[in-house]
This record gives sequence, C-alpha cells and structure tokens, in this order.
Amino acid sequence: MIWIVITINLLLSAGLLWATRQIWLLRSAFIATVRKVDGWEAACHKGLSVSPPAIMTGQKGATAAKQKYQALVAQLQKVEMVLFAFSRFQTTVKGLWSRPRKSRISRRNEQYGKRRR
Repeated sequence: MIWIVITINLLLSAGLLWATRQIWLLRSAFIATVRKVDGWEAACHKGLSVSPPAIMTGQKGATAAKQKYQALVAQLQKVEMVLFAFSRFQTTVKGLWSRPRKSRISRRNEQYGKRRR
C-alpha cells in the first residue's frame, strides 16, 4: 500500500514539475513579449516626438504656398484682362484700317454694267 502512495506521489510530483516548467516557459515568453512591445512603444514614441515640429513646419509651408498662389491668381487675372483689352483693341484697329473689298465678280458686273449704260 505504501508503494501505491509513493508511486502516486511521484507521478503527481512529476506532473506538477512538468506544469511548473510549462508555466515558467510561458512566463518567459510573456516577459519577452512585454520587452518587445515596450521596445516598439519606445521606438514609436521616439519617432513621433519629432512629428509635431515637422507637422508645424509643413503647415507653415502650406499656408505660405496658398498665399503665394492667391497672389499669382490675382496677377494672372490682371494679365488676362490686359490681354483681352489688347485683343479687343487690335480687333477694333484692324476693323477701322481695313476697308471692305468687293469681290472680283461684283467688280466685273459693275464694269460691264457701266459699259452697257
């Protein structure tokens, strides 16, 4: 009977020793995972700590570009108005200087008409 108790005790001890080792390995895996995640968090924090100044610089550059663009749009509108006025002036001057010309056929008809009269 004592041998049965000793055998059960040894089996229980071996099972518990195996379970303790598995828990120890799981604990080691958890610790490694926590260290890895902490390293990632530190790297992200280090990388993102530079971001706010970079974002502010980008926003300032975008604002300056918008202002320059608006100024250029105003200049472009003025240039378009000047070109339109010049085009209208050119058309008007061209119309005043050019006299209406009659076609050859109408001139022939007038010449023959004058001879017959």
